[in-house]
Amino acid sequence: DGVTAPDFPSCWGKIGTTGAAYTQALTTMTAPNALYMYSSSTAATNLTYVSMPTVSTLQSGLYKLRFKLRANSSTGGIVQVGYLATSGDVTSFVSLGSYTATSTTVPVEYSISNIVAPAGVTNLVFKHTGSPAYSLFIDDVFYELAPTCVEPTSVVASSITTNSAALSWTAPIVAP
Repeated sequence: DGVTAPDFPSCWGKIGTTGAAYTQALTTMTAPNALYMYSSSTAATNLTYVSMPTVSTLQSGLYKLRFKLRANSSTGGIVQVGYLATSGDVTSFVSLGSYTATSTTVPVEYSISNIVAPAGVTNLVFKHTGSPAYSLFIDDVFYELAPTCVEPTSVVASSITTNSAALSWTAPIVAP
């Protein structure tokens, strides 16, 4: 990310004065830093919001957001991905998805596809829900074209030799 903790990368930023959000040096995710978020409760005066860089394609429905999420010291912290219907107004937050940090050691990848936001909305936002009040880390955030085919999961290579390998995977529920 090329920044010195606790600074945010270019075009990222904490919205408002409530909650805690900053980059933190962390070697258990992609070095050198990850986004740290914490809200001490669900009260509006404690919630944390972080805006992602401006994009011009949020109305197209052709893109997806993927990111890795990890709990800090206790699992269960929840982050939502959404947008502010009114720029700068956290009370206008609209959630597109909710994600729970399920591990304190392994970053888990999440994604939300076919994002569609109203005209004029140009930023996605992470919101720490404060319930439970567990801190979490976010890293490897990518906003990219959604694939036209659903990706397989649980890909495993076995019986690896110099010239071959056996591959297995779980096919998507809805075949392309």
